[in-house]
Amino acid sequence: MLAAVAHVEDKRLSGVFLWQGDKKESQFRRLVEWSNFLTFSCRAFQPDLICVAESSYTRNMTTMRALARAESVAIVAGMVSGAQVVTAKDTQIRSILWPDKKVKKDEVYDLLKTEYPQFKWKRQDLGGQDQADAAAAALAGPVVLERKLK
Repeated sequence: MLAAVAHVEDKRLSGVFLWQGDKKESQFRRLVEWSNFLTFSCRAFQPDLICVAESSYTRNMTTMRALARAESVAIVAGMVSGAQVVTAKDTQIRSILWPDKKVKKDEVYDLLKTEYPQFKWKRQDLGGQDQADAAAAALAGPVVLERKLK
């Protein structure tokens, strides 16, 4: 299991962190590890807002369950940290960041890598897409919150 966390300050991406669970561990043990990573990240960054991206891409049921569980762990870790937590579909996130374009999921990586070349982006198929998805969610989070409060 690969997942990522991104940090934004003053509307600019300031960090992108990739987490990889131990493939030898059970799915539930990896969820505990993911929870520990998120708890550590929340303590380190003390975020005011956490935006959890929900995948809207159709996958098989086993993958969707695993994603839903990981998203749930992120929501709980965020709530426990005291941050406001919002969720948004990846399509909504893309429309917030690029309102004048029809950006596809796999284009997010190239757009963010170009805009933020200072980060150590992994290869797209080796965690880079996860980094890009986390960065996009973090950047769009304030708008998602604003819309939910209306």
